[in-house]
Amino acid sequence: MRPASEPRVEMLKALAHPVRLGLVETLASRRLRVGDLAVLFPVDRTTISKHIAILREAGILKDEREGREIYYRLRTSCLNDLLICLREMAE
Repeated sequence: MRPASEPRVEMLKALAHPVRLGLVETLASRRLRVGDLAVLFPVDRTTISKHIAILREAGILKDEREGREIYYRLRTSCLNDLLICLREMAE
């Protein structure tokens, strides 16, 4: 029997993709719709939606509905501190 998955591991796995990491960095300072995000990355809108779903499942992003629009943002702002730390470590 396989042990239950550790949420922190799932979060780190979700961040371990260049597009998803870029999405999280982009959403660290603002909330955006899928269409807004799709123009910022070299992948199609469907792929962005799939990446967002992975980040939502991992508990990294949350969505906010306004009428027909769905906006995405980080679930918690402390993730931005981790991103800054990772950038500093990579330099």
